[in-house]
Amino acid sequence: MEEIKEYVEKICGILDSHGEKYSLHTNKEEEFKGMSDNTISIKLVNGTGEEMFIDVNDEITLYFGGWHMHCYYEEFDEFKMFLNRILNSRMAAECIKTDGEWRGSYCLDADEGDHIPQSREEVLEYLKKESPNLVRKAHTLEYFLTYWDEKSSRKYTFSGDEMSC
Repeated sequence: MEEIKEYVEKICGILDSHGEKYSLHTNKEEEFKGMSDNTISIKLVNGTGEEMFIDVNDEITLYFGGWHMHCYYEEFDEFKMFLNRILNSRMAAECIKTDGEWRGSYCLDADEGDHIPQSREEVLEYLKKESPNLVRKAHTLEYFLTYWDEKSSRKYTFSGDEMSC
């Protein structure tokens, strides 16, 4: 449990350096009953109500925008890089749904050269290129791009003829 507390303190230090408000939670609270006994969850909420959770137990798990990652303590430097980039809106969580069902979530990193679509047309072109079968079979397709800076987040819905490949 001491190691868990040590990493929670490190993460809170990062959040403090960004001026983020957060709260700590355990499974003794109703909303967090499903967590294991030794887990501490850090909850952040941005200006539009988008939540981010960081669970710390025998590993660190970050949940954001329909995407999540796992890191062992030995990978803390990588976790720290991801967290800083998300908080600085250099990374976005991409989530794709077809016909109301989740199809995948990814993390796009502008600093690593990932192409992040900037317009409705560019999103559709990107999806047709990267996931043509998904686009072809769907009646409706929803594309979410979630940034921590809520002004940059976008959601697009496509249907019918506009999705023909």
